[in-house]
Amino acid sequence: MGNNKITPVGMFDMLPHEASLKRRIEERLKTAFTKRGFNEITTPTLEFYDVFSASQLPQESMYNLFDAQGRILSLRPDVTAPILRVCAGKLDPKLMPYRLWYCQQVFRRNKALNARRDEITQCGVEIVGAGGFRADAEVIVTAIESFLSLGLEGFKIELGHIGYFKALARCAFDTEELADRARTLVERKDFAALSDLVDRHAIGDRRAIGSLPTLFGGKEVLEEALSLAPNSEAKAVILHLTEVYDLLCSLGYEEYLSIDLGLVHAIDYYTGLVFRGYLKGLGDVVLSGGRYDKLSEAFGTGMPSTGFAIDVDSIAIALKKTSAPKKSERVLVHCHAPEDFSRGEQELEKLFDAGISAEMSLFDSLSEALSRAKEGAFSRVVFISGGDIQNYEFGGGKNE
Repeated sequence: MGNNKITPVGMFDMLPHEASLKRRIEERLKTAFTKRGFNEITTPTLEFYDVFSASQLPQESMYNLFDAQGRILSLRPDVTAPILRVCAGKLDPKLMPYRLWYCQQVFRRNKALNARRDEITQCGVEIVGAGGFRADAEVIVTAIESFLSLGLEGFKIELGHIGYFKALARCAFDTEELADRARTLVERKDFAALSDLVDRHAIGDRRAIGSLPTLFGGKEVLEEALSLAPNSEAKAVILHLTEVYDLLCSLGYEEYLSIDLGLVHAIDYYTGLVFRGYLKGLGDVVLSGGRYDKLSEAFGTGMPSTGFAIDVDSIAIALKKTSAPKKSERVLVHCHAPEDFSRGEQELEKLFDAGISAEMSLFDSLSEALSRAKEGAFSRVVFISGGDIQNYEFGGGKNE
């Protein structure tokens, strides 16, 4: 009984005002997704462990357990793989491309013990069964419109492409081990270590791969990357990324975009265009996505796919930091005697219809109700006794 007042490491309680903010975020995202033609899908919290074998998540980061037959189950650490499982086995292929959205919990062990959550709410979309620049552009537009629906300002969506690094690495190195070491250094933007690796081990073009950590900014980055491209494969990647970028700019989204060709995370998971979303004043990634055309092969069906996931909990923390608490009227309806409750319910309905937060008093006396309001819980007390109604105004009732 000694631990009955605390939660397990990585798990957190959510207080009423926090839960309310999170729910508002989820509802706005759901509306934004639906507006762009996406349909909701849900998958089980528990899946067979093998579902996530292609997701490149280390086993130690997953919450695993056994079912009655001794089979390994996992608390869902990722939403994309289960959705592809459903698309491969339960949806009519003639209806592709599928446009799907979700809002679900994911569970991942955080070994750093840095107060990060192991239970995270993710809302996101998947476009399954469509390749090419149109689908890439559509998923990025949806990401931007999702942020805008939350009233976020100063955010950036960074665009990259896994194919560019792969093309450069094949030219520069003769082993996958060296390419993987280079990928890690590019992702960290470790200029010195990357330069040393290239000087010691590169057998081909050195300049392009050595420049990767510096290739971030605006449209000029794509022009420079094209001039550095050592072969037709690398040039084709930049031309595809330029096509997507130009389309997004023509739609009026240029201020939200930047290029970072050093985005090379989870290189075997992603197969094409990748992107991340950042909020002003918050260093962590709050949105991550890209193209993963090979992931569905684990379920027996090849389907080109792209999508993104938004970390709702991080968005809530950011909004709480940057937004001033909103004050709105909160009313307590207190009935003097049982015969007053019918009238009390009528007054409650009027308040609801007017969009005012209200509730029926559970206190035994008016003095208790007024005392609670004076403490700041309510901005007004409506007192009903016989045929009379009295209003007591207070300055509290903050509703975050």
